[in-house]
Amino acid sequence: MFKLDEKLALITSLEHLSKILDDAVAMGYEYIRTCGPCGERRICIYLHLENTGEEVVVRLLGVSVKLGLDTVVDEYVTRLLNYSKVVRSLGGAAEFYTDKTYALGVFYMTCMDKPVLTDYEPVEYEDILVLTGE
Repeated sequence: MFKLDEKLALITSLEHLSKILDDAVAMGYEYIRTCGPCGERRICIYLHLENTGEEVVVRLLGVSVKLGLDTVVDEYVTRLLNYSKVVRSLGGAAEFYTDKTYALGVFYMTCMDKPVLTDYEPVEYEDILVLTGE
């Protein structure tokens, strides 16, 4: 059984995440990044899966938005830069990461609807430390 934290429940649902979470727990992953299209952009949600024995608590760690390197710097990109904790080049795109402090704002600034999260991958704890600045 899964329990989403309050912030995560505002931007997605168990219906959207159940297969991804089932697979991630079966593989023994503690941290994952799940991504999907959001209009013309791609958004990723970083999650911490904490197994309490009775349930798996799923916590929102942050959100990232991928933009093409040829994206024009407009008002949206400027605001995204203001909220981003880390910006990095990743696979021919720029990835803007924000931690849970501004995750909801960046999510709603990027997506008006809940995205269809189509894929996921494990994230190493060391990468989480770099992204969160801890």
